[in-house]
Amino acid sequence: SSPPFGLDIEVNNINVGRGGVMSGATVPITNTALGNQVCSSLTSGSENTNIGYIASNSLTTGDGNVSVGAGAGFGLVSGSHNVSIGSNTSNSVVSGNSNTALGYSADQSGDWDNTTCLGAFSYATGDNATAIGFQASAGEHEIVLGTADETVICRNTLSVAGLITSATPATNTDDTTV
Repeated sequence: SSPPFGLDIEVNNINVGRGGVMSGATVPITNTALGNQVCSSLTSGSENTNIGYIASNSLTTGDGNVSVGAGAGFGLVSGSHNVSIGSNTSNSVVSGNSNTALGYSADQSGDWDNTTCLGAFSYATGDNATAIGFQASAGEHEIVLGTADETVICRNTLSVAGLITSATPATNTDDTTV
């Protein structure tokens, strides 16, 4: 026979339903969990979608989080509106809000707000940071493309509002200093 409407379904430790192994929790039915030990600590919170082994396993009260991948969002306890896609993404975010991590082990450095980390091992070291590329690291209010070992190329027009600073002079294709 099938389980009563509204209950989680568990088959071979794979949970399909509103929130994984949430025994005794009073959780709204707007959560989705698929995988072993997914979202198993959730006591309240809504609109969370978690897929993969131990994804968002520590989450207790967050809303609107998406974790896809083994261990994605594992350290998240109470943050909201975070997106973690890839194995081991966002494991250092505990209560941060509005963070996006995409790529293996992206965003592993701390508990920040409003960060974007795209690329394996990319990470933020402060709020409002964007790190793009393999091992890219961005501090508070920074946008970083790649690492110091890479060259950033703009194939068309680059418009900059504000000052341009450089540790070493950069040149364009006409060999004039920028």
